[in-house]
Amino acid sequence: MNNASGETAKPLVFACAGCSDVGRLAYDVARELDRRGIAEMSCLAGIAAGKPAFLRKLRGRHLWLVDGCPIECALATFANAGHAIARHIRLADYGFKKNVPIQGWVNIDELIGLVLDAAGRAIT
Repeated sequence: MNNASGETAKPLVFACAGCSDVGRLAYDVARELDRRGIAEMSCLAGIAAGKPAFLRKLRGRHLWLVDGCPIECALATFANAGHAIARHIRLADYGFKKNVPIQGWVNIDELIGLVLDAAGRAIT
């Protein structure tokens, strides 16, 4: 997708950011994608609330969602709002479980690599 200046726009990424450890990890993954310049993070609550400023950002952009657990609140938010997504990342697919404390240290670089491989993008 191209922006007004003809450049390819980064995908927008949204995270569930739920109250469990995997919700926080989903948020951390989305923040890291933003920090690296791979995607632009935006506010899931703004979409759920129907805030015009957040909804305008969706136009012409690929949308990525990061859900921590199988409840998939981010996916449900976009389904309820009637917006199609390009990529749905489920941390549960990588062995993370809701309400089970994450033991030890999570290698965020490795996890981002898995996410990008699934999205068909190279690590930058």
